[in-house]
Amino acid sequence: MFSRERYSARVESAVFFVLFWVVLFSGCDTDPGSTGDLRANWATEYDRYQIDSSTISYNDGYSNFAGEIKNNPDFTAAYGVIIVEYTTAPSGVTDSFTAVYWRDLHKDSVLLANAWDFSTGIGSATIATAATYEAAQKKFTQAASETFIYSWAIKPYLKQ
Repeated sequence: MFSRERYSARVESAVFFVLFWVVLFSGCDTDPGSTGDLRANWATEYDRYQIDSSTISYNDGYSNFAGEIKNNPDFTAAYGVIIVEYTTAPSGVTDSFTAVYWRDLHKDSVLLANAWDFSTGIGSATIATAATYEAAQKKFTQAASETFIYSWAIKPYLKQ
């Protein structure tokens, strides 16, 4: 038997359910680059990056470096690569250029990874470098990112 009250209660429940999910997901950042800007200080419990429009520094207590950003990356893109000319290179590095890759950029988090050379094996990897800017441009492309990154961090870097 049709009851207007029961029908009305079911419609109200359905509307509430739909509105609940709309409100819940409307606050989610579904477009990774939509609100993020890589130019910031980023940290995990182990290391940190400081990135502005023209310089970058990295500190993990071991392979620290600082340098000038030589390419012109889109700092608001969801992913990309920064080509760095060292102003302060890690110990033992003789070439002038390296790269830092990023992906999954959000307003308050990002995955970052330095470029590594795994040609001697994972356990003995060294920082990937290039002698000239031209060589770095050819070597450190977005398409080649997985060549230089063994794995992305489990936890993202958080904006400080």
